[in-house]
Amino acid sequence: MADERYKKLLDIEPAGDIPTHYELLGVERDETDDDTIETKYKEQMRKVQSVRSSKDKGFIEFLKEELRKARLTLTNPKRRKAYDESLVEDAIEDFKEWVQPMMALGTVPASLYETFVAEGVKKGLSEKQAAALIKELAGEHNVTLQLNGGDTSTSAPAPAPAIDDRSEESSIAGA
Repeated sequence: MADERYKKLLDIEPAGDIPTHYELLGVERDETDDDTIETKYKEQMRKVQSVRSSKDKGFIEFLKEELRKARLTLTNPKRRKAYDESLVEDAIEDFKEWVQPMMALGTVPASLYETFVAEGVKKGLSEKQAAALIKELAGEHNVTLQLNGGDTSTSAPAPAPAIDDRSEESSIAGA
């Protein structure tokens, strides 16, 4: 659960324990306009600077630095790309940790599969990424996925590597 001071000082409720740069500034992930990002940065910084409580002094200094870092990251294309990639990597790991124990069921009904996908999206993945990860984990654990429309997909372990027939062919050809 996120620190309640984020709500108190910035009026945000992070999805995780630590807010993303997007959450800190209150911008959507697809926002690329530097002026909009700068405006949001200034709004959030004003909120933090207006607090006069000595109780939260250390946290306020921390927030100021985090807001600066968020602005610098989201207005620099290279930094932003690397940051976005790190968010996806974190979301993938978090999602795998969440789904993996439920693979012990052996069969995942369609309704649970849909819940898995929705949770993946909530954690920051696209539906396609979440579905692919579920299928990957199902394959690793030999789990049957019952998909919508009555489809049943048995995810078996990866097939054995192909056998090289050339040695047999050459011995047959030489005979």
